[in-house]
Amino acid sequence: MQSLNQDKGYDQMLTEMLAGDEIAGGDPQVLVATGFLGRNWYKFDREAWLFETVERTCESLLGLTMRCSRCHDHKYDPISQEEYYRFRAIFEPHDVRTDPVAASTGTEKDPTLGEVLRDGVATVYDKTIDSVTYRLERGDGRFPDKSKPLQPGVPASLGGSLSNGDLPLRPIELPIESWYPALRPDVIEAMRQRSRQSVFDAAKKLQAIDENDPSRSHAVAELELAQADRDSLDCRLAADLARLDGESAGFMLLARQALTSERIAAVKKSQLNVLRAAAESPEKQAEAAKALEAAQTAFNMLSEGAGGSSGHYTPVGPSYPRTSTGRRTALARWLTDPANPRTARIAVNQLWSRHFGVPLVETAENFGLNGRKPSHPELLDWLACELVEGDWTMKRLHKLIVLSATYRMQSFLPHRSDSRSDHERVASLDPDNRYFWRMNSRRMEAEVVRDSTLFLAAQLDFSLGGSEIEETKGEQVTRRSMYFRNTPNESMLMLDVFDLADPNACYRRKESIVPNQSLAMMNSGLVQDAARRIAERIAQETDFVGCAFETI
Repeated sequence: MQSLNQDKGYDQMLTEMLAGDEIAGGDPQVLVATGFLGRNWYKFDREAWLFETVERTCESLLGLTMRCSRCHDHKYDPISQEEYYRFRAIFEPHDVRTDPVAASTGTEKDPTLGEVLRDGVATVYDKTIDSVTYRLERGDGRFPDKSKPLQPGVPASLGGSLSNGDLPLRPIELPIESWYPALRPDVIEAMRQRSRQSVFDAAKKLQAIDENDPSRSHAVAELELAQADRDSLDCRLAADLARLDGESAGFMLLARQALTSERIAAVKKSQLNVLRAAAESPEKQAEAAKALEAAQTAFNMLSEGAGGSSGHYTPVGPSYPRTSTGRRTALARWLTDPANPRTARIAVNQLWSRHFGVPLVETAENFGLNGRKPSHPELLDWLACELVEGDWTMKRLHKLIVLSATYRMQSFLPHRSDSRSDHERVASLDPDNRYFWRMNSRRMEAEVVRDSTLFLAAQLDFSLGGSEIEETKGEQVTRRSMYFRNTPNESMLMLDVFDLADPNACYRRKESIVPNQSLAMMNSGLVQDAARRIAERIAQETDFVGCAFETI
């Protein structure tokens, strides 16, 4: 949404959506765009995940359905099964991880992924740089044809400036913030602030406890642990930064200090656990004492130089590959190359559809041989050229469309009898309005129905950004409807009735007018409250009839 408001070029938006991590790995504002790929993530089946990635990318950006090529050569379009897997190879190395927003973000146990962050920024990155793609017999992941590894590429029939479909690939060196997100300045500061706060809280707790209070020993142990954790964090951060700066001599010393401080913190933690276990059971107490003995032994061995390598301290966070394959960047560059006319055509077809309710190519996701032909091919090509020649800025194209005579056509019958008869005659010749001799009447979209209701009641919250909102709070929260959760399994009931966008594939939204929609409005507490507010405002107006007419 920010990119649209800033009128960022569509070519740049597309590049950020496919390869934001490769072109600007240290910029969080760009990384969020890779959610385009992250939305296809499927925890239990990577084959299904990559299938969705290929299909959604092709449909939305190439106007092509390639799903049948997964198992055999395409039945309609000139795309072979091998070319399908060459296109899939572009995405083969990529994965999705969650980077911390701040050090205060906690973790939780995932049944298959282990400890994961409760919250953070989902980021796409190339995890397996040397991954290989094979053609799958009949699309079955159990039967790869390993006799012929496939290189990344695009179908030759779509090659544009590439005669054989090969993509020019160049590995990309990533910034530190990208492959070691824990060392971002904001995260480092948050970690230090958190450790300092823990020490402050523990000291304040100890200060409030009387000298003779039995619980004082626990408070002392908690303060010592908080101080040890703070010191350990500082030492490990210093060692990490020295390692990244290439200070090999200084790193060895700092790494040993980091390991020593970490072992001290482990001892302090074990001492606190012993005190806590004393209040539980003898078994727990014995177990805690054994852990303390092991921690103390490990520390003593390090102090005596009998064990522990200077490089084996625990880093402050996980690190990832320092380079990316550049495959997704190469795809983005090819898609936005002026020699490739397809991308702009797909884009302007969607823009036209948003304004007129009907796209120039009715099968918006399929420009292939099995799709519908454009109703106005010359117009489609002209708009595509205007988009590219206008530096891919969409606001310019929006303005061009809405100021056109075609867009400003009337949608209703004229009052004059002679004009009315002309209108009816043309309607008999072109009942589907294929030639845009009038404007199509359209029902408001689901989100607009709810948002306009709140707006008329002066209740709509216009604040921008923030986390998604639970769909169950649609009757209580007055944020705009676009901020509510919408997944295949979770959506706001009121919006569903008004044909909410399909989160899987919304290339063209369904539009219906059914009795359930009126019932949904009547039974909505949010709508009832808005109606009362609107009525009260109208009643206070001198010309309440005119006000009511303008409001409704």
